[in-house]
Amino acid sequence: MSLSFEERDQLRAEASRLLERLSSSDDVRRLLDDPKGFGEELWSQMTGLGWLGIHVPEPFGAGADFSDFAVILTEMGRHLAQSPILGTGVLGASALATCDNEDLRQEFLGGMVDGTMGSSVALASAAGSYDANDLSVLIENVGDKVRLQGATAFVPDAGAADVLFVAGRNQRGEVVFTAVDPRQHGVTVTPTPTVDATRRLSRIDLDGVEVSRSKVLCESAASSASMFTRLTQLGALAVCCDALGAADEVLRRTAAYASARHQFGRPIGSFQAVKHHCANMAVNVVASRAAVEAACALVDDPTADLARAIAVVKSYAAQACSEACGLAIQVHGGIGFTWESDVHLFFKRAKLDEMLFGSPRFHRRRLADLVFAGSERSIA
Repeated sequence: MSLSFEERDQLRAEASRLLERLSSSDDVRRLLDDPKGFGEELWSQMTGLGWLGIHVPEPFGAGADFSDFAVILTEMGRHLAQSPILGTGVLGASALATCDNEDLRQEFLGGMVDGTMGSSVALASAAGSYDANDLSVLIENVGDKVRLQGATAFVPDAGAADVLFVAGRNQRGEVVFTAVDPRQHGVTVTPTPTVDATRRLSRIDLDGVEVSRSKVLCESAASSASMFTRLTQLGALAVCCDALGAADEVLRRTAAYASARHQFGRPIGSFQAVKHHCANMAVNVVASRAAVEAACALVDDPTADLARAIAVVKSYAAQACSEACGLAIQVHGGIGFTWESDVHLFFKRAKLDEMLFGSPRFHRRRLADLVFAGSERSIA
């Protein structure tokens, strides 16, 4: 099921009204040093409105398309909203919606959609790579249990998670996903400081953690590998939606500032250098929107070449949006570099979005591999 254009506009307007009220500049700044990193009222309203279940199949969610869910993700970026939506709504819910383990789905998915249970998915290696071959958690069978040893980094919203879905490799090098209680002995969750204080990322160390084999999400290595690919794609697309919202809002604010700010008796927007900056920002935002919307439209099409679309959108849009936010700082001049201005908060948000789930360089290499697959061309 897909929402109509009119219904998406209504959803966008509803989200904007709520976020303007509960994710103002003062709200965002108040939470920057909060260990939890998000406001309970906003989270309660989001989950109460069913935002986390928009793209989740029935009976747990609304069963709408990812393009509909992307409306929410983009508005979250536009308002710098702080919440565990990436860990729970994007990654955790998608993992359970597609896994083979019906018992885990029944146990956790309903609570994740209604907001009573938080989750996250650990997909990166200890060094931050999103290549399945680099996973640095070893998962081995020990009788009727599996044992996890190793570390994973840059896990979103792990501090607010009631369950972690950890990707690792077994002794045959195959991908395995296992549900882990973050409070279990041997699990250490350490917050990771980043340039963007509006998000919470963590490193997770697993020292001989044993869980029942009933906590393994997928029955086969092929299903696990497919899930890893799917989740990294959705994560990459989600942060691109977020970056697009941030860049679009910064463009609006910058255009207004260039019209209102006067120098030498004229609006600074009348100066050629400032015009060029604003025009480049607009090109970046418009082109990024086209790439992001095109990729979102392919998520629910099983015949689509989603891998190529994700590589395109992450290699271009993520970087273009952070560049647009950087240009906004230039247009704002001295005030743009101060703590009192919100522009730097948008830039930091977009910059982290640019690097999460693979840098543009990482995805350009993937795109080259896809384009030249089967050829003898060497990718340096």
